[in-house]
Amino acid sequence: AIAAALDAAVAARGRVDVAVLNAGTGHARLVLEDQQRSDDASSFDAYLDGLVALNARGTLRILTECANRMARDGRGGRVCLVSSAAGLISLPGYAYYSATKFAHRGALAGAYHELKARRVFLSVFYPGSILTPGYRAELDDRPLVTDRIETTCSAASAPESVAAAALRGIQSGDREFSNELLPQLVLDAPTGFLHLDLLIALVVALVKVLWDAYLDVMARTYRDAAALPPAGGGRGPEEECASAATTTGATPSSATVARPVATPPSPGEVLASYFGMSSTPQKKRD
Repeated sequence: AIAAALDAAVAARGRVDVAVLNAGTGHARLVLEDQQRSDDASSFDAYLDGLVALNARGTLRILTECANRMARDGRGGRVCLVSSAAGLISLPGYAYYSATKFAHRGALAGAYHELKARRVFLSVFYPGSILTPGYRAELDDRPLVTDRIETTCSAASAPESVAAAALRGIQSGDREFSNELLPQLVLDAPTGFLHLDLLIALVVALVKVLWDAYLDVMARTYRDAAALPPAGGGRGPEEECASAATTTGATPSSATVARPVATPPSPGEVLASYFGMSSTPQKKRD
Protein backbone atom coordinates (compact mmCIF):
# COMPACT_ATOMS: atom_id res chain seq x y z
CA ALA A 1 0.00 0.00 0.00
CA ILE A 2 2.86 2.40 0.80
CA ALA A 3 4.66 1.68 -2.47
CA ALA A 4 1.42 2.07 -4.42
CA ALA A 5 0.69 5.44 -2.80
CA LEU A 6 4.17 6.71 -3.65
CA ASP A 7 3.88 5.36 -7.19
CA ALA A 8 0.67 7.33 -7.59
CA ALA A 9 2.38 10.48 -6.30
CA VAL A 10 5.24 10.01 -8.76
CA ALA A 11 2.79 9.47 -11.60
CA ALA A 12 0.96 12.68 -10.71
CA ARG A 13 3.91 14.92 -9.79
CA GLY A 14 6.97 13.35 -11.33
CA ARG A 15 8.91 12.81 -8.09
CA VAL A 16 8.57 12.86 -4.32
CA ASP A 17 10.93 15.59 -3.09
CA VAL A 18 9.40 16.21 0.33
CA ALA A 19 7.48 13.78 2.51
CA VAL A 20 5.66 14.90 5.67
CA LEU A 21 4.65 11.90 7.76
CA ASN A 22 1.78 13.31 9.75
CA ALA A 23 -0.48 10.34 10.53
CA GLY A 24 -0.85 9.61 14.21
CA THR A 25 -3.27 8.74 16.98
CA GLY A 26 -3.43 9.21 20.71
CA HIS A 27 -5.71 9.02 23.70
CA ALA A 28 -4.67 9.92 27.23
CA ARG A 29 -4.90 7.11 29.78
CA LEU A 30 -3.45 6.72 33.26
CA VAL A 31 -1.25 3.69 33.91
CA LEU A 32 -2.82 2.89 37.30
CA GLU A 33 -6.29 3.33 35.86
CA ASP A 34 -5.52 0.66 33.27
CA GLN A 35 -4.08 -1.65 35.92
CA GLN A 36 -7.57 -1.89 37.36
CA ARG A 37 -9.01 -3.02 34.02
CA SER A 38 -7.60 -6.55 33.97
CA ASP A 39 -11.02 -7.81 32.90
CA ASP A 40 -10.71 -5.71 29.74
CA ALA A 41 -7.25 -6.86 28.66
CA SER A 42 -8.24 -7.34 25.03
CA SER A 43 -9.40 -3.73 24.77
CA PHE A 44 -6.19 -2.48 26.36
CA ASP A 45 -4.09 -4.57 23.99
CA ALA A 46 -6.04 -3.15 21.06
CA TYR A 47 -5.35 0.36 22.35
CA LEU A 48 -1.60 -0.30 22.60
CA ASP A 49 -1.50 -2.06 19.23
CA GLY A 50 -3.21 0.90 17.60
CA LEU A 51 -0.72 3.38 19.03
CA VAL A 52 2.32 1.33 18.03
CA ALA A 53 0.97 0.42 14.60
CA LEU A 54 0.30 3.99 13.50
CA ASN A 55 2.65 6.20 15.53
CA ALA A 56 5.73 3.98 15.40
CA ARG A 57 5.61 1.10 12.93
CA GLY A 58 3.61 2.92 10.27
CA THR A 59 5.80 6.02 10.42
CA LEU A 60 9.02 3.99 10.24
CA ARG A 61 7.79 1.92 7.28
CA ILE A 62 6.90 5.04 5.26
CA LEU A 63 10.18 6.71 6.27
CA THR A 64 12.10 3.70 4.97
CA GLU A 65 10.27 3.61 1.64
CA CYS A 66 10.55 7.37 1.05
CA ALA A 67 14.23 7.58 2.02
CA ASN A 68 15.20 4.70 -0.25
CA ARG A 69 13.40 6.21 -3.23
CA MET A 70 14.95 9.64 -2.65
CA ALA A 71 18.45 8.20 -2.28
CA ARG A 72 18.18 5.85 -5.24
CA ASP A 73 18.45 8.47 -7.98
CA GLY A 74 21.05 10.57 -6.13
CA ARG A 75 18.83 13.65 -5.95
CA GLY A 76 17.88 13.22 -2.31
CA GLY A 77 14.98 14.96 -0.61
CA ARG A 78 13.46 15.82 2.73
CA VAL A 79 11.44 13.68 5.14
CA CYS A 80 9.75 15.26 8.15
CA LEU A 81 8.32 13.13 10.94
CA VAL A 82 5.49 14.89 12.76
CA SER A 83 5.91 13.77 16.36
CA SER A 84 4.43 15.69 19.30
CA ALA A 85 5.53 17.90 22.17
CA ALA A 86 4.77 14.73 24.16
CA GLY A 87 7.64 13.16 22.23
CA LEU A 88 9.98 15.46 24.16
CA ILE A 89 8.17 16.25 27.41
CA SER A 90 5.66 13.87 28.92
CA LEU A 91 3.21 14.04 31.83
CA PRO A 92 0.69 11.86 33.68
CA GLY A 93 -1.78 10.39 31.20
CA TYR A 94 0.60 10.33 28.24
CA ALA A 95 2.87 7.40 29.20
CA TYR A 96 1.68 5.15 26.36
CA TYR A 97 1.32 7.92 23.78
CA SER A 98 4.74 9.39 24.58
CA ALA A 99 6.38 5.98 24.32
CA THR A 100 5.41 5.87 20.63
CA LYS A 101 6.25 9.52 19.97
CA PHE A 102 9.67 9.35 21.63
CA ALA A 103 10.41 6.68 19.01
CA HIS A 104 10.58 9.42 16.36
CA ARG A 105 13.52 11.08 18.09
CA GLY A 106 15.26 7.74 18.33
CA ALA A 107 14.76 7.19 14.60
CA LEU A 108 16.19 10.65 13.91
CA ALA A 109 19.27 9.97 16.04
CA GLY A 110 19.94 6.67 14.31
CA ALA A 111 19.14 7.59 10.71
CA TYR A 112 20.04 11.27 10.36
CA HIS A 113 23.72 10.95 9.37
CA GLU A 114 23.17 7.85 7.26
CA LEU A 115 20.49 9.59 5.20
CA LYS A 116 22.34 12.92 5.09
CA ALA A 117 25.27 11.18 3.36
CA ARG A 118 22.82 10.36 0.55
CA ARG A 119 21.33 13.88 0.44
CA VAL A 120 18.17 12.83 2.25
CA PHE A 121 17.54 15.25 5.12
CA LEU A 122 15.49 13.91 8.00
CA SER A 123 13.78 16.15 10.56
CA VAL A 124 11.27 15.83 13.40
CA PHE A 125 8.56 18.36 14.24
CA TYR A 126 7.21 18.43 17.82
CA PRO A 127 3.90 20.36 17.75
CA GLY A 128 1.78 21.07 20.79
CA SER A 129 -1.95 20.31 20.95
CA ILE A 130 -3.81 21.02 17.71
CA LEU A 131 -7.50 21.93 17.46
CA THR A 132 -8.54 18.94 15.37
CA PRO A 133 -11.72 16.82 15.66
CA GLY A 134 -9.63 14.09 17.29
CA TYR A 135 -8.30 16.50 19.92
CA ARG A 136 -11.80 17.76 20.72
CA ALA A 137 -13.09 14.19 21.08
CA GLU A 138 -10.28 13.39 23.53
CA LEU A 139 -11.31 16.26 25.81
CA ASP A 140 -14.51 14.44 26.77
CA ASP A 141 -12.76 11.78 28.86
CA ARG A 142 -9.18 12.94 29.28
CA PRO A 143 -7.89 12.19 32.82
CA LEU A 144 -8.42 15.15 35.10
CA VAL A 145 -4.72 15.55 35.99
CA THR A 146 -3.79 15.49 32.29
CA ASP A 147 -6.45 18.04 31.48
CA ARG A 148 -5.37 20.43 34.24
CA ILE A 149 -1.69 20.30 33.27
CA GLU A 150 -2.47 20.73 29.57
CA THR A 151 -4.82 23.66 30.02
CA THR A 152 -2.47 25.37 32.48
CA CYS A 153 0.77 24.94 30.54
CA SER A 154 -0.25 24.85 26.89
CA ALA A 155 -2.85 26.32 24.54
CA ALA A 156 -4.10 24.31 21.56
CA SER A 157 -3.19 25.83 18.20
CA ALA A 158 -5.15 26.12 14.96
CA PRO A 159 -4.16 23.54 12.31
CA GLU A 160 -3.22 26.33 9.89
CA SER A 161 -0.67 27.87 12.24
CA VAL A 162 0.87 24.46 13.01
CA ALA A 163 1.13 23.67 9.30
CA ALA A 164 2.86 27.01 8.72
CA ALA A 165 5.36 26.25 11.50
CA ALA A 166 6.06 22.84 9.98
CA LEU A 167 6.67 24.39 6.56
CA ARG A 168 9.07 26.96 8.01
CA GLY A 169 11.07 24.25 9.77
CA ILE A 170 11.31 22.11 6.65
CA GLN A 171 12.29 25.01 4.41
CA SER A 172 14.97 26.20 6.83
CA GLY A 173 16.46 22.71 7.09
CA ASP A 174 16.05 22.43 10.86
CA ARG A 175 16.84 19.00 12.24
CA GLU A 176 14.35 19.35 15.12
CA PHE A 177 11.82 22.08 15.78
CA SER A 178 8.56 22.90 17.54
CA ASN A 179 5.86 25.55 17.39
CA GLU A 180 5.88 25.93 21.20
CA LEU A 181 8.50 27.60 23.37
CA LEU A 182 9.20 24.94 26.03
CA PRO A 183 9.63 22.00 23.60
CA GLN A 184 11.85 24.19 21.41
CA LEU A 185 14.08 25.07 24.36
CA VAL A 186 14.70 21.46 25.39
CA LEU A 187 16.06 20.51 21.96
CA ASP A 188 19.78 19.82 21.68
CA ALA A 189 20.40 23.01 19.66
CA PRO A 190 17.31 25.23 20.05
CA THR A 191 18.79 28.25 18.23
CA GLY A 192 21.79 26.87 16.36
CA PHE A 193 24.13 29.42 18.01
CA LEU A 194 26.56 27.67 20.35
CA HIS A 195 26.96 30.34 23.04
CA LEU A 196 23.25 31.10 23.18
CA ASP A 197 22.39 27.38 23.29
CA LEU A 198 24.79 26.89 26.22
CA LEU A 199 23.06 29.68 28.12
CA ILE A 200 19.65 28.23 27.32
CA ALA A 201 20.84 24.82 28.52
CA LEU A 202 21.52 26.26 31.99
CA VAL A 203 18.03 27.78 32.13
CA VAL A 204 16.43 24.58 30.85
CA ALA A 205 18.21 22.56 33.56
CA LEU A 206 16.44 24.67 36.19
CA VAL A 207 13.14 24.51 34.30
CA LYS A 208 13.35 20.71 34.22
CA VAL A 209 13.77 20.60 38.00
CA LEU A 210 10.72 22.82 38.48
CA TRP A 211 8.75 20.88 35.87
CA ASP A 212 9.49 17.61 37.65
CA ALA A 213 8.40 19.14 40.96
CA TYR A 214 5.21 20.48 39.35
CA LEU A 215 4.29 17.07 37.92
CA ASP A 216 4.93 15.44 41.28
CA VAL A 217 2.60 17.87 43.04
CA MET A 218 -0.09 17.60 40.36
CA ALA A 219 0.02 13.79 40.40
CA ARG A 220 -0.44 13.76 44.18
CA THR A 221 -3.13 16.44 44.07
CA TYR A 222 -5.27 14.53 41.57
CA ARG A 223 -4.47 10.94 42.50
CA ASP A 224 -7.90 10.49 44.11
CA ALA A 225 -9.65 11.64 40.95
CA ALA A 226 -8.66 8.54 38.97
CA ALA A 227 -11.61 6.46 40.22
CA LEU A 228 -9.27 4.08 42.04
CA PRO A 229 -10.18 2.54 45.39
CA PRO A 230 -8.24 4.07 48.31
CA ALA A 231 -5.28 2.13 49.70
CA GLY A 232 -7.41 0.97 52.65
CA GLY A 233 -9.86 -0.79 50.33
CA GLY A 234 -12.72 1.68 50.76
CA ARG A 235 -14.79 3.25 48.05
CA GLY A 236 -13.35 5.66 45.54
CA PRO A 237 -14.71 9.19 45.01
CA GLU A 238 -17.14 8.23 42.23
CA GLU A 239 -18.58 5.37 44.29
CA GLU A 240 -19.05 7.76 47.23
CA CYS A 241 -20.98 10.19 45.01
CA ALA A 242 -23.17 7.42 43.64
CA SER A 243 -23.80 6.08 47.15
CA ALA A 244 -24.82 9.52 48.38
CA ALA A 245 -27.23 9.89 45.49
CA THR A 246 -28.79 6.48 46.25
CA THR A 247 -29.23 7.38 49.92
CA THR A 248 -31.10 10.57 49.09
CA GLY A 249 -33.24 8.85 46.50
CA ALA A 250 -31.71 10.73 43.59
CA THR A 251 -30.88 9.07 40.29
CA PRO A 252 -27.14 9.07 39.66
CA SER A 253 -26.29 11.06 36.56
CA SER A 254 -23.16 12.20 34.82
CA ALA A 255 -23.31 15.32 36.95
CA THR A 256 -23.87 13.34 40.15
CA VAL A 257 -20.86 11.08 39.67
CA ALA A 258 -18.64 13.68 38.09
CA ARG A 259 -15.00 13.46 39.02
CA PRO A 260 -14.11 15.62 42.02
CA VAL A 261 -12.34 18.82 41.15
CA ALA A 262 -9.23 19.65 43.10
CA THR A 263 -7.78 23.13 43.36
CA PRO A 264 -4.64 23.45 41.20
CA PRO A 265 -1.58 24.20 43.34
CA SER A 266 0.02 27.61 43.05
CA PRO A 267 3.66 27.95 41.97
CA GLY A 268 4.55 28.68 45.59
CA GLU A 269 2.91 25.47 46.72
CA VAL A 270 4.79 23.55 44.04
CA LEU A 271 8.14 24.89 45.24
CA ALA A 272 7.22 24.37 48.89
CA SER A 273 6.29 20.76 48.20
CA TYR A 274 9.49 20.15 46.26
CA PHE A 275 11.68 21.41 49.09
CA GLY A 276 9.72 19.44 51.69
CA MET A 277 7.88 22.42 53.18
CA SER A 278 4.20 23.19 53.54
CA SER A 279 2.78 26.49 52.31
CA THR A 280 -0.52 26.00 54.16
CA PRO A 281 -1.21 25.34 57.86
CA GLN A 282 -1.81 21.68 58.63
CA LYS A 283 -5.07 20.75 60.34
CA LYS A 284 -4.63 19.14 63.72
CA ARG A 285 -5.78 15.54 63.74
CA ASP A 286 -8.02 14.28 66.53
